[in-house]
Amino acid sequence: MSNAMIDSQAAQQLIGDRLRESGNVRMYPARSFIFHEFDESGRVMVIDSGLARIDRTSLSGRVVLLDLASAGRVIGELGVIDDSPRSATASTITDTTVYHLSANEFREMLDADSALQGAMLTVVAQRLRALSTQFVETSIMDASARIAARLVRLVEIEQALGRCEIGADGSVDLKLPISQEELGQWSGLSREGAVKGLGTLRSIGLIETGRKRVHITDFDRLVHQAEAT
Repeated sequence: MSNAMIDSQAAQQLIGDRLRESGNVRMYPARSFIFHEFDESGRVMVIDSGLARIDRTSLSGRVVLLDLASAGRVIGELGVIDDSPRSATASTITDTTVYHLSANEFREMLDADSALQGAMLTVVAQRLRALSTQFVETSIMDASARIAARLVRLVEIEQALGRCEIGADGSVDLKLPISQEELGQWSGLSREGAVKGLGTLRSIGLIETGRKRVHITDFDRLVHQAEAT
């Protein structure tokens, strides 16, 4: 199983290449659904361009943002692997192009392709590591550090989409693709916790906020804040 020992980016690339070879492509306009929570897991997908969001409904019926998915991200694979219903809802934030393969075709491909098996092991391991990291963040990082970490990730996503850049002075004008409340959800914070975290970052001069926008005054300092425990 030596093929399993590849890095996460290479694994996502390999799976994406296999799905693109299938030739099954679909374009979703902004603010449309790719799949719904509890749907049958009928397809594995890779985002070729655009930005999507992954949400889950709490027991109280509240929709909570779990993650953002940009180009190269594989989605829908877990339900196909263990033949279970969708555990979350995927919808688009921007116009998004997705390549897809049916569950049966994907399982047949897995059976015949050891490199793909290794890539899937790597992706699943990455998911588990991400959950572990999120647990650690929730346990020991304060609200400002958790918000900072998500803002850093948003800058990376928006850079990949060609929608923002880091200035020579380290500043970034970031148009938020999600609300500040959703930014808090993504950070594992309550609405009050998100307000507190943003307030702390403002008070130390790291950010200035407006409606659907954040001006980061010093990106390197923000990264440092995100790594604080």
